[in-house]
Amino acid sequence: MDEKILTVTVPSYNVQAYLEDCLESFVNSEVMDDIEVLIVNDGSSDDTATIAERYVSKYENTFRLINKENGGHGSTINTGAREARGKYFKVVDGDDWVDTRSFIRLVKLLKEIDADIVASNYTWINHTTRLPEKRQEYPFEKIEYNKLYQFEEIVGKTIIDMHATTVKTELFRKANEQIDEHTFYVDVEFIAFPIPYVKTVYFMEDPVYQYRLGLPGQSMSIEKMQKNLKNHLRVLMRLNQYCKKVEKTAPKANLEYIRELTATILTSQMKIYISFPLKNGMRKEAMKLDAYFYHKNREVYDRVKNPAVLFLRKTRYAAFPLAVLAFKGRRDLNWRRIMSVTRDRINTFFRYKDLLRELVVRDVKLKYRRSFLGYVWSILNPLLIMLVMTLVFSQMFQRGIENFPVYLLTGQALFDFMNNATHMSMYSVLDNGALIKKIYVPKYIFTLSKVTSSLIDLIFSMGALILVMLITRAPFSPYILLFPLVVIPLYIFVCGLGFFLSAANVFFRDIQYIYNAITVAWMYVTPMFYPIELLPDWLRKLVEYCNPMFYYIQFFRDLVLYRHFTTPRIFIGCWVMAFIMLSIGLGVFKKTQDNFILYI
Repeated sequence: MDEKILTVTVPSYNVQAYLEDCLESFVNSEVMDDIEVLIVNDGSSDDTATIAERYVSKYENTFRLINKENGGHGSTINTGAREARGKYFKVVDGDDWVDTRSFIRLVKLLKEIDADIVASNYTWINHTTRLPEKRQEYPFEKIEYNKLYQFEEIVGKTIIDMHATTVKTELFRKANEQIDEHTFYVDVEFIAFPIPYVKTVYFMEDPVYQYRLGLPGQSMSIEKMQKNLKNHLRVLMRLNQYCKKVEKTAPKANLEYIRELTATILTSQMKIYISFPLKNGMRKEAMKLDAYFYHKNREVYDRVKNPAVLFLRKTRYAAFPLAVLAFKGRRDLNWRRIMSVTRDRINTFFRYKDLLRELVVRDVKLKYRRSFLGYVWSILNPLLIMLVMTLVFSQMFQRGIENFPVYLLTGQALFDFMNNATHMSMYSVLDNGALIKKIYVPKYIFTLSKVTSSLIDLIFSMGALILVMLITRAPFSPYILLFPLVVIPLYIFVCGLGFFLSAANVFFRDIQYIYNAITVAWMYVTPMFYPIELLPDWLRKLVEYCNPMFYYIQFFRDLVLYRHFTTPRIFIGCWVMAFIMLSIGLGVFKKTQDNFILYI
């Protein structure tokens, strides 16, 4: 095989849900002859290797698969560097990807220049919304793009992180250093080791690397950093050791850069100590580590510029409890992050509002397609069902029930909405599997469209209710205008249940049969066509407190049939049931949606 201009190592451990996106981003005829992509499978137990093999067989001149025992992120980079045949070397994690057009420009640039490092911009992508979180321009804030720098010109201005780095392979090998294995946070070792031999750096504005934020178990969350405290400390001490090793051989500017990088990691270690509760004894650990650098590597110690760390030093760590409380307050009141996430999700929803509208319109049209009466059935259908059930049950249950037809219809309309919406929602993801596989669309849109189209049927059925009230001469009350106060929490409840069922049905197809039986039982324990007083005391109490549909039906009947606002327990119960179900449904849906593509 001819020498390639670039080797991309793809560390891969149980990334079957993301690997195809990553590998596909390299597939472009403009660059595939110039690059090699080394997929280093780090002992995955899922289908990572199978996906990789597919690309190797299809593009054998570009992709190579290396299977190895699990050794951690560092071991995959070591393997990639050892096997690399390209002039330049880059790492792209298997759950991330590259912007293909920017990557093409990077490859062309590598063929035209001879910089030791090419630093390209990158973008943080929200895992849920697939939208950019933030353009990572801070590291290059004091740098002019599309310019070749001597290395000493950038020292003190920027730190080039791993996602931005494309380095000459020979320089990484020249360091003759193995990145720590079975250890998190080794990115900085990858950055630091070639630095003593770097003379030139070129800065490229194009955002090549696409970094996925918000994955479960991501190592940069504070909880993960606390758990992996020793890993982070291990990397810090390795950098400190490397500083000492090269301080007599590395150019002054290059050594300064490594010291600044080490000081940055020392600051991060201090922040981890501060993040723990006071009772964990981290004050002592922080003092011990700071004292070590003060005596053993004063050059790194003096380069720490973080105000919190400097304040702790001035107070001889007497202010450590205050720092802990301040950190906890910032975490507990991280409203900016919450608002940012909420805003992103709202923006995503509005981006796809037209799609949602079209899906709802489609569902409504399909329901009454080739029907002579068309939309009139939205009124006729509940009327006919009401008539049949009135004939069947009126003699049995009419006694003691004021205006049995209205009583029946107020319960039937709401229960039918819930029943129809959830059954349609159950198939919403599966029925749109072909579209989901081809393009990115927020998957919840499909479930939401089914619930919304059923809501339209419910609104139409109110015409049937009004007609029955007129025929039976039921008195109208202004309270009927408060109907939205029932519909809104019911809609939220049904959405939550729909999200749960649509996700569950992707993985467990038997859920559809189980749910059919559940809804039948649910109907009979909901007082739709009989007074609740007929139930045994134990069952009545269970229905009154645990059956969500009882709350919504009772609220509706209070407004329409009994002409008064409902009790505080019923009103509050409607909203509590709604948000509990929505939390459960959305939680299950969000947690599982990335794996839908493997089962649809």
